[in-house]
Amino acid sequence: MREYSLVDGKWHDSTPIVLTETEQQLLMMSAQGYTTEEIASRLFRTADTMKYHRKKLFRKLGVETISEALATVMCSNVM
Repeated sequence: MREYSLVDGKWHDSTPIVLTETEQQLLMMSAQGYTTEEIASRLFRTADTMKYHRKKLFRKLGVETISEALATVMCSNVM
């Protein structure tokens, strides 16, 4: 994948973002309106574990909220 940089006006190769299965499930269930606690329950994990995965996901995507994560994934076709 290539990205155009507005900083230096050049095209650069970019590393594709790869989401784990848990991160994908977290995004899909968040898009369906489930809370972190509900997602954790459905995936047989603790809420703290899901918060950890959400934090990793945000870092990978360079976002701060689940709404931004969903928009980023939808626009960039990450999944």
